[in-house]
Amino acid sequence: MRRAEKLWQLVSGGCLSEVLAFPVAGYHSAHVAGADPKLFAGDARVMAEVQLKVLGGYGSDFLSPPMDLTVEAEALGARVAWGSIPPSVKEHLPLGEAGRLRDLEGAFLSSGRVPAFLECVRILRELGGGRAVCGFAAGPLTLAASLFGAVSVLRLTRANPRLLAELVDSAGRLVELYSSALGEAGADCVMILEPVAALVSPQHFEAFLLEPLRSALAAVEKRGGIPALHVCGDANRILKLMATTGARILSIDAQVDVGRALAEVDGVVMGNVPTSLFLSSPEEVRRYTLAMLSASRGRRHIAASGCDIPVRANPESVKAMVETAKSFRVEC
Repeated sequence: MRRAEKLWQLVSGGCLSEVLAFPVAGYHSAHVAGADPKLFAGDARVMAEVQLKVLGGYGSDFLSPPMDLTVEAEALGARVAWGSIPPSVKEHLPLGEAGRLRDLEGAFLSSGRVPAFLECVRILRELGGGRAVCGFAAGPLTLAASLFGAVSVLRLTRANPRLLAELVDSAGRLVELYSSALGEAGADCVMILEPVAALVSPQHFEAFLLEPLRSALAAVEKRGGIPALHVCGDANRILKLMATTGARILSIDAQVDVGRALAEVDGVVMGNVPTSLFLSSPEEVRRYTLAMLSASRGRRHIAASGCDIPVRANPESVKAMVETAKSFRVEC
């Protein structure tokens, strides 16, 4: 059975006798392959070839473009700095320009590096040998924070809730556009990335973010893709709310106990090997991965890094996670 088909079986409630593994690597892959990071992130063919080589070499069941939260923001006018890798937004837009987001929808999918990331998904689907292809899209709140600055956006929860709601709603429409385009390009799974959600209360998550997330994730499923939601950091307070968004896969970081997550939600959980662990020895990664899978029994669980793997991670440690997952037997 092709690995993409196994993923569909898993999210449809089936039990696999093996654990699927996803070392979420982007700029780490470029480092391992000796590729220029900026070229890697701007040229679809280079991006796809590097991911095929490195993720394929690790034995990953998934292929993906890099998890890069600057792609959409740059396409919408924010300035990106490449002085460190991964890149970061160095110049945000003023909040006074928030009303312009709706005017940018028409050109969004053809701006900046967005076309390269969409083309990368198409190539990975064509050449991936049946591996599940996953696309990443910044979530509504995280996209707003990337565009206008996290501090400015989070202050609006008290200073101007109406503006925050309008801002997240406008960003959500762009997330829907990009998520749908990733699905149309061939992504089996589209993961909405919402790291900023870990910084808000459950009340604010429900008031400002829940409906935009539901809408974006529903757009993925409408086009035949598997909707997934990633929140890194401490997502314990919002875990149950995350499960109400319509995501078939919840990607969690090391701060969330995988056993608790599986007990509290009905869907598939992905994670939660600490990314810092990949800077250590393969033996430490094996021990953690085995303990994690023993807690989950490998059921409804995709073994994965809790977030993007560090650029200079030890390749042997990344392999150790995948190999440990592959050797774990699931009792159905």
